[in-house]
Amino acid sequence: MASLAMKKELQRSSSIKVLTAILSGIAGLAIIIMAGKSSFSIIGIAPIFAAAIFWYWGLGQYCLSKGYSGAMAAIGVLGLPGLIILLVLPDRYKVEAPPVVQHTNYPRSAIGSVTTIV
Repeated sequence: MASLAMKKELQRSSSIKVLTAILSGIAGLAIIIMAGKSSFSIIGIAPIFAAAIFWYWGLGQYCLSKGYSGAMAAIGVLGLPGLIILLVLPDRYKVEAPPVVQHTNYPRSAIGSVTTIV
């Protein structure tokens, strides 16, 4: 992973794709239900197919943003439980804390530089 900005972009992009997949799937099912047994019900398959593509593409990008292989998106076959599994996976790319500065420009306090004789 190159940077935090790249990770954030992958997470944003994956969220958009997964949301698009969910909405496309709902639209496809609505078309099929409303068309009933007519020949127009076949039109509902196109949004469902697009939903599957966006689902796996988005989950693959989410896996990459967490430091895993994009092939882990295959867990998405499980649907919502697969998404939950991917959400709870630990992040392999932790944001590192800034380095601790050893030498500061602040003057030493009198208390810190005096040793106590007991």
